[in-house]
Amino acid sequence: MYSKRLVSKPLDKLKFRIEAAKSFESDFDFGNGINADELETFSNDLEKAINGYNNTLADADEIRDSIRSLERQANDISDRLLSLVGGSFGKDSLEYQRMGGTRKSEIQYTGSRPETYDGSSQDGTSTNTTTTSTTT
Repeated sequence: MYSKRLVSKPLDKLKFRIEAAKSFESDFDFGNGINADELETFSNDLEKAINGYNNTLADADEIRDSIRSLERQANDISDRLLSLVGGSFGKDSLEYQRMGGTRKSEIQYTGSRPETYDGSSQDGTSTNTTTTSTTT
């Protein structure tokens, strides 16, 4: 994921130096395209590019959120379709299987269940006994 450019050190440095040069010569021209007007135009172009970049990222974030919402809706509709076919044709039907469901007759039960702790052993006696020892 891309992050917005809140600070541009090169832009800040350029603006600082333009203002510093203007402080001792308001319309400076050092030659080779380095004059007040050219540098201000360049710094404004860079600032516009950064703002455009940030706006594009904001738009991309909105589009990503929209896609995620639509995908959640697609999953919900898909689940509902499978439930409707299971209700209409039965969960052991070929139609249910064609929709992506697993037919009941194809589910293999292993017979084992996860163990749960309820505080008693298989013979019904409590396993939560505490032993105290006394020393004399």
